[in-house]
Amino acid sequence: MNDERVMDLIVDIYNNMNDEDKAGFTLEAAKEMVKDQIEIDFSQGRWPLEYDPQLFYEVIREFIEQDAEDGE
Repeated sequence: MNDERVMDLIVDIYNNMNDEDKAGFTLEAAKEMVKDQIEIDFSQGRWPLEYDPQLFYEVIREFIEQDAEDGE
């Protein structure tokens, strides 16, 4: 269940990224996303899920590559 929620969150984040965000996306950016999401969870009274910055990075990089291939 948590895996699905994390994937839904990653998809939502990706859908809200602009081209500049995508062009400069790094593991450091993924770490910041995770840090921000944990703060959001706490501020909304939720206990954060176990977010893995490496997973965020790998999945978003895959989305970026797929979009680039689809655009060719």
